[in-house]
Amino acid sequence: MCSVHSAVSGEILAVVDDYEGKTAKEVKRFLVPQIGVSRFRQKFWSEDWSHEIQDDFVFAEQIKIQLVLSEFWPPDLKEDRRMLAASRNNDLGVLEKLLQQPRDPNFSDAQGQTALHHARGHVDVFRLLIEAKADSNKTRTRDGITPLHFAAKTGYVEVGRVLLEAGADMNAATTDAFGATPLFLAAQNGHVEVVCLLIEAG
Repeated sequence: MCSVHSAVSGEILAVVDDYEGKTAKEVKRFLVPQIGVSRFRQKFWSEDWSHEIQDDFVFAEQIKIQLVLSEFWPPDLKEDRRMLAASRNNDLGVLEKLLQQPRDPNFSDAQGQTALHHARGHVDVFRLLIEAKADSNKTRTRDGITPLHFAAKTGYVEVGRVLLEAGADMNAATTDAFGATPLFLAAQNGHVEVVCLLIEAG
C-alpha cells in the first residue's frame, strides 16, 4: 500500500493500491483529481523527511509519503520570459523544469500573451501547460484574443482540440471592434478542419 499524507495535518489524503512499478510522477498525476492541485506543485517526501522523492523514482514496496503543496515562486521576469521562450521554441525539457519550480503558467507578457499564446502549434507544449493548470479562458491579450482564437486563426486543428478538451470557451469574442469568435476567425481564414472541429464541439 502507498499512502499519501498531508505534511501539514498528517491526515491520509489518498491510498494508492496499484503503485508497484509506477513512478512518483505517475502517482502525482493520479492525485490531481483528488486534491485539485497539479503535479508540478506536489512535492513528495519520505516518511522520515530524510529526502525528497524525485519524479523518476519507481515504487516497489509499501511506502508512506509526506505530501507538501508548493505555492508558485514569486514573479521573476527573467525566469518567466524563459518559460515563454521554452513554450515558443517547443523546448519541453526546459519548460518542465521551470514548471517544477513551480512557476505560474498563467504569467503574461506586456502584450498580455501567456505561455499558451507563445506555444503556437506545439501540441505537446499545450498539453504540458494545461497539465500545469494553465487557464485557457483566463489568458487573453489586450484585444481579448484567447489561445483558441489564435489556433482557429492559424489553422492549428490539434491545438484547438486540446484546448476544447481543457474547457476553452469556443464562443468567446474578442474585445476589439470586430468581436470575433474562434469560429469566425477559422472561417475567415479558410481553415475548414478547425471550422468542423468547432461546430462538432457545439
